Amino acid sequence: MRRFRLEAVLVVLLVAALALTFVLRGAPVGTGSGDDRETADPLGGATPCLQALFGEPEPGPPAAEADVLSVAPVVEELRELTFERQPEPVYLDPQALSERVTEMVEEDDEFLAIQARLLTELGALPEEIDLDGEIRDLLGEQVAGFYDTDTGELVVVDDAREGLTTIELLTLVHELQHALADQRLRIPDLEALNDEDQDAATAAQALVEGDAQLTTEIYAVRSLSTTDQLAAASQQVPGLGDTPHFLARSLLFPYLEGARFACHLYREGGWEAVDAAYDDLPGSSAEILFPDRYGSGREPVDPPDPRGLPAPWEEQATFTFGAADLLFLFEAPGNDPTNGLTDARDRVRAWSGGEAHVWAWGGRTAVGLVLSASDGEAMCESVATWWRRAAGDAAEATEEVPGAALATDGRSRDGVLYCEDGSVRLGVGPDLAVARAAVR
Repeated sequence: MRRFRLEAVLVVLLVAALALTFVLRGAPVGTGSGDDRETADPLGGATPCLQALFGEPEPGPPAAEADVLSVAPVVEELRELTFERQPEPVYLDPQALSERVTEMVEEDDEFLAIQARLLTELGALPEEIDLDGEIRDLLGEQVAGFYDTDTGELVVVDDAREGLTTIELLTLVHELQHALADQRLRIPDLEALNDEDQDAATAAQALVEGDAQLTTEIYAVRSLSTTDQLAAASQQVPGLGDTPHFLARSLLFPYLEGARFACHLYREGGWEAVDAAYDDLPGSSAEILFPDRYGSGREPVDPPDPRGLPAPWEEQATFTFGAADLLFLFEAPGNDPTNGLTDARDRVRAWSGGEAHVWAWGGRTAVGLVLSASDGEAMCESVATWWRRAAGDAAEATEEVPGAALATDGRSRDGVLYCEDGSVRLGVGPDLAVARAAVR
């Protein structure tokens, strides 16, 4: 699905910095599970790369004494690339940085409203959410710095110009790596990719952010002094609070799963393999989640489009619906992470392609979620299990729709699921007839 329109600006999040503190503590974040459900943690993808690969520690300058002149050469050495020109950072206090970032968010209100309708119908967002306001608030609170690919500007938050905190130092490392990669490898045009294929843009962004996150992780392990490591490990970084799970995971995906992907490439072929990926971009979020798919030539399968709803219904938009999007749904049916499907990530492995169609008529919305699957039977069972939980206790199974794998009659929305010939199609609408027509 479409991501936040900050494609020309590569940001680093405070919550991504929080993931690095677990590397320093030596305890990766995990997920807990019950008998048949899995509790998904937004930081569940934070898995440190194999620290043994990076050699003996070589402490760099203490955070309070660090600046670009002292940190940039360390980043060059770690990343095995050399700056064409050393960027000059701009330091802003937290309030100024927050205002700068929120001003740069370029969202189409109408498009956001359609996306909110889609995710609300799928149970991933609460009713009447102000998605634009939620995104602006999130970015204003979470962004610790950014690199502008259009201008080459590098902006870092700084509470005290006389010395950086450890988190501010790690932010500087992250953004210096972006500048280094842009100069030597050329960061892809994420905005153009997003206009063509949202899931491919998500995958490319995960490579770029994962590369920077991995470089920062190596720096943290090898170059921070013991004092700074202890300071970072004990630092409390604001979390995501009451942010809807789907939104939080969408925001964090490029950093956490991206770092896992970059680490996989590094283990397979060192920095040369990571560099080569900039010329051969991953084509889907499935390749990020399952790195063994990268380079396999296995391209997403375009699922068949539904015929569509008749007038007065109007189709509003069609979104690419990637493996990552499906994972976020499975992790938190009805926006409830405690209700997540067991082995959600493994279930998503059957994803081979996906689209979501949105129709509207007045204040009513209908959705057609169409998936291609390598294992149609397994995907059908997973989607049916997720939808029963997402639809809530008020939804009851019905046999009013012949041939459907599942049909549910709910208080505010109905759902009809068809599974055949390697495709899984879920229609959601204000009544069963509309839900059925959304995917036929």
